[in-house]
Parts: sequence; structure tokens; C-alpha cells
Amino acid sequence: MIQVSLPEDGGNPREPDAVLDADGGFLITPFSEDGDPNYKFRLDVDLVNESSGPADTAFIIEWEDEEYINFRKYVLLSRGDDWRKLPAAIDDSRTSLTIAVPPGKSHLSLHPLFNIADLGRMIANLDKDVFCVGSAGRSLHGRDIVTVEAGAQDARPLLVMVRVHPYESIGSYMMQGMLSWLNDGGREAAALLASYRFAFVPMPNPDGVAEGNCKRTVGGLDVNGAAASDEPEGIALAAFFRRVCPRATFDIHGFMHQNDGFGTSDITKGEAIRDRLRPLPQWEGKILNCRESMETEGGDGNLGQMVQKEFGSVRFGGSFSWYNRDARCLHEMGVELLKAYVAQF
Repeated sequence: MIQVSLPEDGGNPREPDAVLDADGGFLITPFSEDGDPNYKFRLDVDLVNESSGPADTAFIIEWEDEEYINFRKYVLLSRGDDWRKLPAAIDDSRTSLTIAVPPGKSHLSLHPLFNIADLGRMIANLDKDVFCVGSAGRSLHGRDIVTVEAGAQDARPLLVMVRVHPYESIGSYMMQGMLSWLNDGGREAAALLASYRFAFVPMPNPDGVAEGNCKRTVGGLDVNGAAASDEPEGIALAAFFRRVCPRATFDIHGFMHQNDGFGTSDITKGEAIRDRLRPLPQWEGKILNCRESMETEGGDGNLGQMVQKEFGSVRFGGSFSWYNRDARCLHEMGVELLKAYVAQF
């Protein structure tokens, strides 16, 4: 009654023999392109229940790695941007659980689903009179590296980039919140667009997202070091950052940890952002840390560090968690982070 399929858009695993029947249930072995345990958190499969009611089905997820297994003690069962977190048992490198799979099509993952098709829908909803949707260039497999610009033409932009690593879909939801809020034309958003310019990079590694990777591009690039790379994504992103000459950059990640934190080259501005966000309901029950960091992951190859050195840009970058948050909360977090970011300039 239950079928497990590997979607072309974002599926992980990719090979049919990584999904096996196991005593009436399924054994699923996700892949990691480089085996780095700190990024081995991608699972994206479709479930189809052809019956008229829920069907209890056993699943075993074989991660082939124990180092961070405590961060994999759940799965998400979702339809669209509505997900439920289901607890799973841990046994060495495996997690297991029984799911009452609902009728029709649903999705099993470890992080909220947001892939190439979702990016397309997000971009299609933008007001083309307000936003300029472009491309920094093409990925190794020919996908556009989408860029979005908006606001005052004569201002140095405030740049936001998310989803450097393919599994970090939290940033996609936060950017969706930012763009929707600016797009809706409210008075506060209109005032910011009149005074500031924004540059957004919503998916700098489209091949990695579309082809199920955890950390790298299909050519092997960790986009943290894009500015020092001769891969197509690195060349295109470095050229875009230099073209827009940002006043500041904010690089949003989404690691598996359950709290939030970011680093910055300007601790005064960073602490002001932190202090503005901490009391908000979206951060209730979460730790939000800020630290000063003159060097960041990727070193001189980091795009934010590159424009920091070349143009004096202020650099922010850090990790936010989806854990115990829903899509609405992540959207609101994006809006509040954008407002706190802008307030420093």
C-alpha cells in the first residue's frame, strides 16, 4: 500500500537500491557526497499511500555514521510547508520508527522541504515592478544562480544569502518571509525600499539542492570558499558580490543544532541585532548568541570576507534552527532579522 519514491528535485538518497523492503517496512540509506559528519543530515523521499486511510509503516534510516546521531532522533512528515516532527529511536547509526502514513502523497525528511520548485514559486510571486530577478550565472549543471534586487537605486545594498549548504533549508524559509514581507507593500516595507537597496541570493548552490547533496556543489565546492574557487558557482558568486559592492552581507545557515548564533566583523552592530531579536516571541526558549569574528569559515575564500576586505563591507553570518519552529515562525524570523539588520545602517 505504501510506496517510497526518490524525487528528482532534491531526492536523497538518489539510487533505488538505497531504499529496500524490510519486513513490510523500508530501510533507507541516505547519501553524503563527501562523508563530512557535520553536514550529513539530508533525507528527502516521497511517500504515497494509495489506500483510503492511514497505514502504519516501519522505517529504518541507516545513516552509516554515529557521531551526530542524537541530532537525528526524529523525522519530519510533511505536505507543503506543513510538517510534523515524529520521534525516532536510536540504535548505533540507525534511527527507526513506525509512521501512520496518511492517504495520498506526503514527504519524509530531516529538515523542512524547500527545493528548486519551491524557489521557482517564491520568485514567481514577486512584484516585477518592485523586484529585479536576475542570475549571477549558471551552475556546473546549467541551473541559474538566482539573484533578487530591490530598493533605492543609488544606495549600496544590504546583501542576504541563504542555503550555502544544500540541507540548510531553514534559511530558505527565512528568506521567503523577507521577500514576502517586502512584496506585500506595507508601509514599513515601503519605507525601507525607498531608503535602502537589497540584494538577495536565495540558492547559491542550486545543483546541490536539486541533486540531493548535503554540503557541496556537484563539482565539489563548499560555497563557504566560493571566492577562491574556479568552479562555475564560485566564479559567478564572486562576480555578483563584487558587482553589487554591498554595504554589508548576512550569510544565513541552518545547522542541526537547536539554538541560534552568528558572528560578525562589527560586534557593536551584531550585539544590537541580537538584543533586538532576543525578546521577540520567535526566540522564546532559544539561545541567541553573537560573537566577534574577524576571520570566518572559508577564510579569504569566504564571499563576505572578500567584500569586507575589498570594499569595507560589514560581515554577518551564522546559523538558525528550525527545531520546534514551524513555517510561519521561520517566515517571521526572516522579517525580524531583516528589520534588525537594516536598523544598523
